[in-house]
Amino acid sequence: MASKKYIIDGIGEITVYKRRGSRRMNLRIVGNQIRVTQPLWLPYAAGVQFAQGNQVWVQQQRQKLPTQAVEHGMAIGKERTLVFESAPALRTRITTTHIIVYVPHGSTTDSEAVQRAAIAAIKRALKKEAEATLPKRLAYAAEKYDFSYRTVHCKSMRTRWGSCNSSKEITLNIFLMMVPWELIDYVLIHELAHTKHMHHGDDFWSEVAAVVPDYKERRKQLKIIQHLIAHLQ
Repeated sequence: MASKKYIIDGIGEITVYKRRGSRRMNLRIVGNQIRVTQPLWLPYAAGVQFAQGNQVWVQQQRQKLPTQAVEHGMAIGKERTLVFESAPALRTRITTTHIIVYVPHGSTTDSEAVQRAAIAAIKRALKKEAEATLPKRLAYAAEKYDFSYRTVHCKSMRTRWGSCNSSKEITLNIFLMMVPWELIDYVLIHELAHTKHMHHGDDFWSEVAAVVPDYKERRKQLKIIQHLIAHLQ
């Protein structure tokens, strides 16, 4: 998907994406990023103008975002806790039970540099945990419910919990490790169902419902969690 970045007075940096198949313009804030998605045929200037015209909305949405992205004592994934410790220089360390962020003397945990370092360490820890956990769980679900797929990969994704292409290659979001197991299992079944149905039609949802009857409620819970952890992504 082609994209370009722009700096707009009163808004800051935005990214304009041209997406094949899009029929209208869409403005979203994902984490701390402002994204405009538009039809392929529109010039990038149209996306810039669209963002400028929605400046008030952008400012209102920003006010709802957390002022501090990560805090001491946060549970990260299923295994680790985030801790801040004072040290001569900024660095991070990941152990089996903790993500340690060493805060330089004279700095604070909410400084931009410290927060960036903490989020980067969180992503490294979640990727490590996801790669050790999710492929095995996916393989178990596929065998149990008679699905097949070619490959599985784990990476950080901002807008999706998972994806599956027409070659039956599945990608899972490392931030799944931040949600309850029953929601993880729903995402796995959702992507496995795409190995049989590359759409979201009735046949697809019937396939999902056969394994996860309460999938609608689980989808709602995932949307809530997506908003709560967006500042980490």
